[in-house]
Order: sequence, then C-alpha cells, then structure tokens
Amino acid sequence: MVYGRRLTGLAFCLLAVALWGSGHAVAEELKIGVIAPLSGPGAGWGLALRAGAELAAEDVNAQGGLDVAGTKYNVVVIAYDDKYQAQGGADAANRLVFLDKVKFIVGPMGSAPGLAAQEFTEPNKVILIGDGFSTKLLGPTKPYTFRTTMTTAEFALPMIQWIRQKYNLSNWGFVTSNDESGKEVAAANLPAHKAVGNKIVSEDYYERGTADFMPLLSRALAQKPDGIDIDGAAPSDGGLLVKQLRQMGYNGMIIRVGGPGTQEMIKIAGPKFSENVVYYSPIDPNGAEILKLKKRYEAKFPPPMNAFTPQFYDGTLWLFQAIKQAGTITDTDKVKDALANSTFEGPATGHMTWTGQETYGINRQVKFPFYVCEIRDGQEVVLERIVP
Repeated sequence: MVYGRRLTGLAFCLLAVALWGSGHAVAEELKIGVIAPLSGPGAGWGLALRAGAELAAEDVNAQGGLDVAGTKYNVVVIAYDDKYQAQGGADAANRLVFLDKVKFIVGPMGSAPGLAAQEFTEPNKVILIGDGFSTKLLGPTKPYTFRTTMTTAEFALPMIQWIRQKYNLSNWGFVTSNDESGKEVAAANLPAHKAVGNKIVSEDYYERGTADFMPLLSRALAQKPDGIDIDGAAPSDGGLLVKQLRQMGYNGMIIRVGGPGTQEMIKIAGPKFSENVVYYSPIDPNGAEILKLKKRYEAKFPPPMNAFTPQFYDGTLWLFQAIKQAGTITDTDKVKDALANSTFEGPATGHMTWTGQETYGINRQVKFPFYVCEIRDGQEVVLERIVP
C-alpha cells in the first residue's frame, strides 16, 4: 500500500513538472465551429472559408492560445459539410450547438444554409460569422449574426457604374443561379444595371451544378448583348459558363459581380477562354499580405487559395479580438456587444467597420475597400480600387 501511494505521488509530481515545463499552464480548449460546403458546386468557397478559420486559429495557438481574462485557450476548429444546401446547414448547426456545445460558428457559405443554421444559432445565442447575400440573414431580430464578407448590395452599383464609365457597354445578358443566393444577387445587380443606364436584353436562371449551359446561353446570345453578367457564379459553374460562351464563339466582355474563386474558374475555363473577364475581388490578389497568407495556405492546403480565405481569416481574428475584449468565452451577449462596437485592422483586407443600419436595421454588415480585376494571360490584374 505504501508503495502504491509513493507511485501515485511520483506520477503527480512528474505531471506537475511537465505542465510547468510546457509554459507554466496547460491551455484550456475553445471550440470554434465551421459550417461550409466542403463538397459539391460550392466546395471551392467552402474549403477557402475553413482554411481562413484554421489559419486564424493557428495564429493564436502559436502564441500559446487565446488569452481571455488571464486564461489561455487552445482554439480547436470543428468543421461540417453543408453541401451548400439548407438541410446541410440545419444539420451542421444542430450538431455544433447541441452536441459540440460551441458558442461561435464561422460560416455558413450561402443564403439557404445560413438561414437554416440561424434556426439553431439565434435562439441559443450562438454567434455566427457568416456569408450569404440574402437580406434576410441580417436584422434586429438576428443580433448574433455578423457578415464579414461584402454582398452585391454593397459593391454591385459602384462596380457596374465603373464598368459602364470605363467601357461604355449598355446592353447586357444576365445569368444567375435559380436559388435564394441567385435571386438575392439579382435583386442588387439588376437595379444597379438600370441605375447606370444599362439595358438587360436577356435574363436566365440555372440550377447549380448544371453541366450544359449552351441552350440557356444560346437564348442570351440571340439578343446580341454587349456583355454577359454571370453574377456571383460559383467557381465550377462560372468556369463552365465562361468556357461554353467562348466555345460558342462569343468574344465579348464577361463580368462576374461577386463570388471569389477566380483561379478555380480559370482552371475550368482555361486561360485562353478566360481573357476579357472582369470581376469583383475583395482583395488585391498581388498585395504583400495576401501573398504572405497565400504562401501559408499553400503549405497546408491544396492550391489555389481564393479570396474567401483572407476574408474569413480576418473575420475569425476579429472574433478572437472581441472574445478577448469581452473577457469571456461563455457570455455571448458580452462578446456580441464587443464585436458590434469594434473595428478591426485586417492583415489581409485592411480597415474593417460595421455598417448596415439603413439597409438591414442593424450594423452587422462589414465594409472595406474592394477591387475590380481582369484576367489577362491567366493572371489576375487589378484595374481599380473602390471604396464603397
């Protein structure tokens, strides 16, 4: 019996020494959920979202964890695939909230899964740092939801206005997805075209994952548009739209008002067919901080990195800043208020502030400068920096 007690005491001492030698304390765990399309048509975006959250977690963990009121927390990212579908968003949120007991979620990507996830996050005071262009995602009744990506409501008009002034093209074909996201984007893009004097000569909607766009595109090209607006098409859909337009002999301008993932799109369409594609970018693809983040990304994840990674990297770091300022990982009311009343100097996207009171009735929509870019020889070239 004496021997057993000495062994137990020795084990305790060895454990104490190990804990002391590893930095005087063992970091506790802070779980962060991720909901994103990790497969299917939106996978390029979803994988980028997850990467942004994981790289931000890597940053704070490299500093010994997130320091909250004197306690260090090791950040653990738990990710679920919503397949870019409403049911997937609901299932993932249900699991994160009730099984994993998370208080903070990055994502979802897209309006349908986002609205479904909110059925679980808002009543349970779980903070959502998401995407999705639907105006229904933000509002006074949804105070725990923040959007750290800009939507077409913020950038469509200034971008389309710049294109009209630069190229003087007035007749446009318009193509978008036949779902909540597509309809919300159209609700911003179509009035923006009208506001600058453009005429929409054709308007078509497709199901995500469509392989053959030629019947739809034939109708659009029959109207002889000056340009084709493919809206915020997902990388896989956008790449096929561009490729098939060029295969049909259309050499005019194609614009993509929203939807990062340009390199994935070029890979599908091919550099030659991607010429004369002008698009929205939330980042300067050749900026020093972006290239630094890209190097880290490519060392850990399959390339290429798209612009959702920098946005959710900064958005997750902003969340960490708010948790630290609030001094709690459990009281999400305090964290919500700290986040809502702060600004952030994003390493990747720059000065980030909240806006949205006039549009959504609450300041939960991020605002930062964006870029109009063009594809030339398979490369992304900045044409203009615009402050909304």
